Amino acid sequence: MVAVIAGGLAGCAHRVVSVGALDVSPAVTLPAQGRRLSLDLAPVTPDAIRFATRGFPVVEVSAFRTTLRRAFERAFAPSLAGQTPDPADATLLLEVTELAFVSSKVAPPMRDDARRAAAAGAEIVLVHGSSGHPPQVHMPRFRYARIRFTASLRLRGAEASRLSGFATAQRATDGDAHSIEDSLASAVSVLYQQIARELFERSLARADSP
Repeated sequence: MVAVIAGGLAGCAHRVVSVGALDVSPAVTLPAQGRRLSLDLAPVTPDAIRFATRGFPVVEVSAFRTTLRRAFERAFAPSLAGQTPDPADATLLLEVTELAFVSSKVAPPMRDDARRAAAAGAEIVLVHGSSGHPPQVHMPRFRYARIRFTASLRLRGAEASRLSGFATAQRATDGDAHSIEDSLASAVSVLYQQIARELFERSLARADSP
């Protein structure tokens, strides 16, 4: 899916980047399983999101739930039992509560003044000299798509394990349409890689142990 750019007259409107359903193929390796796994997206997981961040294009994401489903199927289908009409043995419940473009892969602890700037998508750079001068606001050039999520794995109807955290893209975007799309796709890949590594491998190993 190629991102679409919409704009207005210079100085009259922010540049808008529209991103539809993405074809994401996360690199996930799991031992072959005889189980059938299904995905259940929590109702709070959005399908359409709009970002308006200072110093960055307006980003409108649509069909996000479709992107998540496609990536899930491509990530885990090779290691799972074939599709059958029988109920799934295991269910991944995925809840995405935040999708953002951040200036760092690792969120550092921030003071109150930096929190206010971060809310506007900026970083504060203190001015040398008199403390009476207002701080300069430096807009970061590169950003990374970041997904805040909670995932739980249910085996035979009971919750086996739960994981909450952030999945931050490995690919940065400088604000152009294609790199925004690539960064979002990278964050989705990282999301399922974390789930496979920190949720599935441990839970399935415990379930198989005597």
